[in-house]
Amino acid sequence: MIFDTIENTSGIAKITTWKGMNPLVYFLDKVYEKGVKVTSKNFKEIEKFITRNPDLKKWDVKINFEPNNFDNYIT
Repeated sequence: MIFDTIENTSGIAKITTWKGMNPLVYFLDKVYEKGVKVTSKNFKEIEKFITRNPDLKKWDVKINFEPNNFDNYIT
């Protein structure tokens, strides 16, 4: 699947399901500055909202967080 346009991504999200659920897709039109990092201290706070698949630890994560709140943790 290629998420190259808003329309394409929205269309894919409408027909994709996992365990009977459709994904939630948010359009973010904010441009993030290159090289911005999350400090170790802030990442520990963010990590509270991350659930990892034990078989695919770094590749399969669920983030239970509202997208607008991430800005509070970025320096």
